[in-house]
Amino acid sequence: MDVGKRLTEGNVYRNYIMYSVPLILSSVLANLYSTVDAVIAGKYIGEVALGAISATGSVENILNALFGGFAGGFSVYLSNLFGRRDYKKIKHHTLSTIIFIAGLAAVIGGLGIVFRNPILDYLNVDPVLRQDAEIYFIISMGGSIISYACRILAQVLPAMGITSYTLYIAVGSSLLNIAGNMLTVTVFNMGVAGLAIATIFSTLCQLAVYAVLFFLAFRKRAESKTGYRFRFSHVTCAFRYTLPAAAQMVAFHGVNLVIAPLINGLGAAVTTGNDVGSRVYGLTSLAFFNMTSAISCYTAQCVGEGNYKIIPRGLRAGFILNGITLIPGLVVCTVLGEAVVSIFFPDGFAGDSFEYALRFVQIYMPFVLLIQMVDHVLHAYLRSLGAFTPVFWVSLLGSAVRIVTIFWLTPTMHIDGVYLSQILSLSADMLATLILFLSRYRTTEHIQKRTQKLV
Repeated sequence: MDVGKRLTEGNVYRNYIMYSVPLILSSVLANLYSTVDAVIAGKYIGEVALGAISATGSVENILNALFGGFAGGFSVYLSNLFGRRDYKKIKHHTLSTIIFIAGLAAVIGGLGIVFRNPILDYLNVDPVLRQDAEIYFIISMGGSIISYACRILAQVLPAMGITSYTLYIAVGSSLLNIAGNMLTVTVFNMGVAGLAIATIFSTLCQLAVYAVLFFLAFRKRAESKTGYRFRFSHVTCAFRYTLPAAAQMVAFHGVNLVIAPLINGLGAAVTTGNDVGSRVYGLTSLAFFNMTSAISCYTAQCVGEGNYKIIPRGLRAGFILNGITLIPGLVVCTVLGEAVVSIFFPDGFAGDSFEYALRFVQIYMPFVLLIQMVDHVLHAYLRSLGAFTPVFWVSLLGSAVRIVTIFWLTPTMHIDGVYLSQILSLSADMLATLILFLSRYRTTEHIQKRTQKLV
């Protein structure tokens, strides 16, 4: 197994496509973890179960943002090390970081279980959903150590330009997850507990495979064949990347924890409809989210190599390819919206939750996709240049706009206020990010000046 691929060598469009296609396909499959949970919950257990597995989603989202942001920042750090061909550091710092993250996840998961009732009270979970929501939450928090250790390790190979294996892993783990869901729900009648257990088990298998591939990637490198023991200094070396990235993602996604009581307070139908709309958006946006990973890896490798002149070329290619990957999502909104939303509900179901989900997909989601695509490309580009702190403040601005507008609009517009506030907050974030890019990170001179401390 090769230790990695340099995206800076050869045709940038070809490199982006070859890098991104396996990630896109694997992300679609990996996203089936939660989507299949929702589909099986809605069709085989009932609408209550579908709402229950999403009732505490804001807590899970903020944890995913925290650990996902940390992993994203760590990926930029590793790409820089890869550009400098420092394979020994990649190996040792990855191992220490995984141990650190696993310990942190275990603590947070334990606290979540202990304080589950105050958390559910704060989230204003509908009494109809409460029992199932608590069961699902307990099991999910118990599996945190597996989920977030896997999140870190899954970033290592893509940071070194290796993405093909992610597709094979995603295929296997997704099939395992689907089979586990069907077995626990339809055969053993375990309800939402079965959904959570099947997801954790498939993630554990995924973690094991990534661990094997990680060690195989370095076995031929003599400079990495040295003794290893945990050092916290290995973790702190990446803090200038990981901590700001984690803070930025929490600032962006943490708003959901603030507004969740308001949304849940609108009733179980709103909780369910909003969750289904979010899941459809998540699936349709995976293509451009993963295409931006190529931009981030490419730019970070350029910085590591000191090759600044080709960075703008990579950004242009990223915008063009991301625009193309946006098309399937727009087709879902305009042509297939009703068919896609109906997947999550029992046959013939036409309740309020179905109507709310369909309204988001057909009316609001096209605008969300367009704005988010531009915003995400620029965020990925700026983070790969080490601009974590400015991106954090921009994300904080967007979150502030979301909080203000949702509390302002919802009393009169109901769920439409929830959806419109999302568009307004993303627009504020995008405009601020665009100003930051044009004023400080647009030219080669800008880039070289602001990345000198990264190399």
